[in-house]
Amino acid sequence: MVGILIITQAETQLPKPGARGFGRIMSVVTVIRELGLLLPAFMVVSCSMTAIATELGDMSVARDGVAFRLMEIQVGRFISMPRITGCTR
Repeated sequence: MVGILIITQAETQLPKPGARGFGRIMSVVTVIRELGLLLPAFMVVSCSMTAIATELGDMSVARDGVAFRLMEIQVGRFISMPRITGCTR
């Protein structure tokens, strides 16, 4: 939101003193600065989700779900809920 305000103000104010080329550069820098904070967050989330998917796939191959059902442990609560809770905090 702040980036949109900066770009709007820059595009209206910069052509007056003759700094026309700086408007585009400023808008690119502003967008990169705002989106630069989201990129590491997406990388961390994707790594976490990949690890969880790998672990669940390994449990599926090892037939751990069947073993949990035989021990009358709810699979959804025991396997999924701790991972979902850990990713959302």
